[in-house]
Amino acid sequence: MLTIKDVSKSYDQPVLKQLSFEVAAGEIVGVVGKSGSGKSTLLRVLNLIEQPDQGEIKIDNQVIGHLNQKQHLTLQREIGMVFQQYNLLSNLTVYDNVYLPLKLLGKSGETVAEMLSFVGMADKANAYPAKLSGGEKQRVAIARALIREPKILLCDEPTSALDEDTKKDIMRLLQQVQQTFKPAVVFVSHELSVVRQLCQRVYVLEQGRFTAEFTHQPQLIDVSGLSYVEQVERSLLHVGS
Repeated sequence: MLTIKDVSKSYDQPVLKQLSFEVAAGEIVGVVGKSGSGKSTLLRVLNLIEQPDQGEIKIDNQVIGHLNQKQHLTLQREIGMVFQQYNLLSNLTVYDNVYLPLKLLGKSGETVAEMLSFVGMADKANAYPAKLSGGEKQRVAIARALIREPKILLCDEPTSALDEDTKKDIMRLLQQVQQTFKPAVVFVSHELSVVRQLCQRVYVLEQGRFTAEFTHQPQLIDVSGLSYVEQVERSLLHVGS
């Protein structure tokens, strides 16, 4: 579904350095890294907002660099995005926030009510974001990201602004998204416990490079005093790279 191969990106200095990985439909792959590791740039590249300086991105076997502008825009609509700070429009109701991606395409909103029901927000359709809790805002943001039924879902620290109980609720919802819609999910975070519970594979991003790859095992131990890669290794029980 999604493949990146030897992708590099520089601004004043290298930010991404020859990154390669694949995400299949229905799979959740995690990318963990500290601030400044290159996570935000990776998301912009995957969201087709930025072009890599080198390397190749393929979605459904289509090479992004080989597409014309119309094809590029069409493929970009196959990508949904969930943000840490929700990015809801304060002057629109919950219903209208979720409907907006369809409205911009000139499509009807007949699926909005169903999507709000899926994320547990049907009773808040006429509410405005200011009246919602953080978890409710994230549910609306997830509904908006899913309303076009994207093939790829990018999650940018979607639980880090939430309390622990709400975080678990959102993780359960993302698992339901995986099982129901089966997008290829890239989950970017610095929270090892969240990544451990959601992702089948995890890549550690440090200074623009993948320094380790792990497969998920459901066990978490004390990782205090360890390096970042050691923390991930202990948290996820390293199986292979």
